[in-house]
Amino acid sequence: MELYITKFLTDENEIELINSASYHVTKTDLDNLYNDFQEYSVLIYLLPSSKYTTYNYEYDDTVSYNINEINFIDEIDTLVVKDISSQQVIFANNQALLIDKDYLKIINSALSNIKANVYLIPEHLVLLNKHTNMSIDLNNELLILNDGIPARVSHEIFDANGSIFPVNDSISIALDDLFTENLIDEIKNDVKKYPNLFSFNISLDSLKMHLDVSKRFLYAVSLSFALIFGLPYLYDIQINDKYNEYKEGMYQVFRALDYNEANISNPKRQADLIADNFDLTAKKSFQIPNLEFIERFGIEYIEYINILPVEDTANIYISNFPSSQLNTILSLSSRFNVNIIEKNISSQEGLSSGNILVSLTDE
Repeated sequence: MELYITKFLTDENEIELINSASYHVTKTDLDNLYNDFQEYSVLIYLLPSSKYTTYNYEYDDTVSYNINEINFIDEIDTLVVKDISSQQVIFANNQALLIDKDYLKIINSALSNIKANVYLIPEHLVLLNKHTNMSIDLNNELLILNDGIPARVSHEIFDANGSIFPVNDSISIALDDLFTENLIDEIKNDVKKYPNLFSFNISLDSLKMHLDVSKRFLYAVSLSFALIFGLPYLYDIQINDKYNEYKEGMYQVFRALDYNEANISNPKRQADLIADNFDLTAKKSFQIPNLEFIERFGIEYIEYINILPVEDTANIYISNFPSSQLNTILSLSSRFNVNIIEKNISSQEGLSSGNILVSLTDE
């Protein structure tokens, strides 16, 4: 497994990537970084100190991290120009670092697309083991450590404001002289001692990169999740449709049993009550009125017939039946073994309408 380290960055668009085994240097950029080293290697990305602010702070081990964070923010709140909620606090080596959360998110998103074990480390921390006061010439910038607090400044600003950056007791060294094989080996061996600011950012690109999956596989997974979460919803809709069909069916049954029934609040319970009224051992069938008698009425005058098996009766509803013809038929009903129980007939202009209640038995 190879290990790679980024050299102290002076331009975000250019990265010098060093192989810790061969010490070979490759120039690349953040977008193409994944093309320049073997998969499943270790990448140590040194975060430029210009991207964070460092304060001396003695971490209190007797209280929680949150309490230390509150105490630190209370100390430096008046010194911070930016909204403190936009900054992430990192504690290390009796220091506290403030890093912009949005910038950190951008870096983590880019590094998440690299198939490697990533360490994102503030650059000045790898120097504190040797020096707390030093200046490093980064060609177009100076990296200055003053009592362990880092600062990056251009040569022009330093020359014009040298008094602001006290380097009297500092060791001045060129970058190539500092970034030796010994320093690379030390960083490699102590990498787990430093705070790692890397946080994997989950996205389709990062998952595709790390899982070696194709677009077809991602579509299949997406479809599977859609089915897993969608099928219960579709099943619930189907159950509701079946339940509504059941309610409508039960309503039609009650309408057949009693045409005047309008309140069907619990059809299953009402069906059970009706079933309880049947003596199934004594009566397994019922008979309908004499069909010949019904035909004599004239089918065209009959609206419908409501059969009530529980009461052994049937209601024959007629409309606009010629009154004289109806009276003749009703007077002959006994010849057809039809027992008329009740007549509710109204006549107007020689036409009769209403209902006739007849028995379904010969009694």
